[in-house]
Amino acid sequence: MAFPPLSHRTLLLSLSGLVLLLLVLHLFVGSVWMTPQEVSAALADAAYSLWGYPSTVSAVGQEIVVHHRLTIALTAALSGAALGGSGLFTQTLFRNPLADPSLLGINAGAALGAALAMMMVRSVSLLTGFTLTVFSALLGALVVLVLLLGVSRRVASATVVLLVGVMLSFMVTSVLAILAHRASADGLRHYQLWLLGDCTSVSWSLLPFFVLIVCGLLLLSIRQLRVLDAWLLGDIYAQSLGISVERERLRLLAVVGLLSALVTALCGPIAFVGLAAPHAARLVSQQGTHHRLLPLTLLMGSVLLLFCQLVARLPLWGDAQLPLNAVTPLVGAPVMVALLWQHRDR
Repeated sequence: MAFPPLSHRTLLLSLSGLVLLLLVLHLFVGSVWMTPQEVSAALADAAYSLWGYPSTVSAVGQEIVVHHRLTIALTAALSGAALGGSGLFTQTLFRNPLADPSLLGINAGAALGAALAMMMVRSVSLLTGFTLTVFSALLGALVVLVLLLGVSRRVASATVVLLVGVMLSFMVTSVLAILAHRASADGLRHYQLWLLGDCTSVSWSLLPFFVLIVCGLLLLSIRQLRVLDAWLLGDIYAQSLGISVERERLRLLAVVGLLSALVTALCGPIAFVGLAAPHAARLVSQQGTHHRLLPLTLLMGSVLLLFCQLVARLPLWGDAQLPLNAVTPLVGAPVMVALLWQHRDR
C-alpha cells in the first residue's frame, strides 16, 4: 500500500522534529544512566554558566551531559548534514546517482594524512597526537582536492574528473597498504580505530569552529542552487543560460572537498551517509529543484547519522560503543530498501 506524498513543509517539519528528538535521546543514552531531572539540571546549569553564574551541578554530571553526550549529538547532526549536502552536490555535478564524495579520493587523501601521523609519529602526548592527526588528515584531503581542481581546470568532462578521483583513491590505498606493512602495531591499531568512524573526538571548545565552517560552506552553496538545477540538463543547457561551467564546477568541487575533508579529518571516513541521504530525500519528497531538495537532504543526513550514532552507543554493547562504520550500512541500507519499495510504483 502506497501512502500519498507529504507536502514539502510537512516533510521539513517532520524531519526537523526527528532531528530534535534524536538530539534529546542522545542526552540519555550511554553507559551511565541519568534521570531526566539530572539531565535538565546539567543543561540549565551550563546555560547559566555562560552568563557568569556559579555552577550548582556536579562537575561529573555536567561533563557527561554537556561536554560528552551533547557534543557527540551536535557533531553527528552537523557531520550528517555536511555529508548529505556534499553527496547531493557530487551526484548532481557528475550526473551519477552512485557518485559519492569518497569516490573523488578526498577521503583516501585524508586517510593517508591520518596514517602518516599515527603510524610514523611516536612519543607524543594524546592531545598533541589528536591535533596532529586532524591536521594531517585535513592536509592530505586538501592535497587531493587541489589535484582534482587542477584536473578540472584542464578537462571539460566531469566524467574524466571523477575517474581521476577514483584512480587517485586507488593509488592512495596502495600507499596506505605499504605504510600499514611498515607501521608499528600501536600505530596501526590507532589508524584502524580512526577508520571505523567516530563522532566523539570533537571537543566542546572545537565545536563552535566546526559549526562555523560547515554552516559557512553550506550557505555559500545556496548561491549555486540554480546552477545545480541547470546542470541536470547538461553542460550545453547550462552554458545557454549564461553559466560558466568550468568556474561553477571548480566552486562545487571546492565546497564538496572542504566539507568532506573537514568531516573525515575530525570524525574519520564515515560511510554510506553521503550516498544515501540525497536518495532518501528524493524518494520521500519527489522534488526535483535543489532549493527544495537541499534542506531535506541536510536534515536526512543528520537523521541518518544521529540514529546510527545512537545505536552505536546503546548500553546493550557494554562500555565500548560499536564502530560507527559498522552501524551506518546496517541501519541505512534497510531504510533505503524500504523507501525504494514504498515508491516502486511511482
